[in-house]
Amino acid sequence: MATKKITKSEKITTDKKIRLKTMTIDELKNAAVKIREQIVKARMESVTGKAKNMRQVFWQRKQLARILTEISIRLFKDDKIRQNL
Repeated sequence: MATKKITKSEKITTDKKIRLKTMTIDELKNAAVKIREQIVKARMESVTGKAKNMRQVFWQRKQLARILTEISIRLFKDDKIRQNL
């Protein structure tokens, strides 16, 4: 059987997920705010014609989704633990 090679993008995604798991909820919330600001800035640059890389917005939105998902998972786990006590 042939083994599947891990691509660079898969490795980067895995590294990001590991970093998110080690961050606290407050750090995740701060990161989400920063990414939202970057997205707004990039959109403004695209409207004014100064944007160089619009693909960056796509990746920032994906990272924002990862962060928000991690926050939701943690809050859901905390809520479940509280209900069982």
